[in-house]
Amino acid sequence: MLKPDIPDVGSRLKKLREEKKWTQKEAAWRTRMTENHYQRIERGNRDIRISTVKKLAHGFSIEIWELLLSEPELYLVRSALECSAVSRGRKSKRV
Repeated sequence: MLKPDIPDVGSRLKKLREEKKWTQKEAAWRTRMTENHYQRIERGNRDIRISTVKKLAHGFSIEIWELLLSEPELYLVRSALECSAVSRGRKSKRV
């Protein structure tokens, strides 16, 4: 089992959920898990399997690494991806 504590996946999920204006029930439905299971993950009271991380990422329409990296790391990766897209003459998309 994967138990990442830096960054706290639960707080990252809560932030993403609130940005999308979803309830925990809706987030659970979109990630194909029970509401209780989702709530325990968001509170940090649950070990997380990699298969669960995949379900969460898919349900939130994000990449797995977006759940696992810290905010400063996310900023660096997104900046690098945007620079790469611009240098190839493409418009950058949100990653």
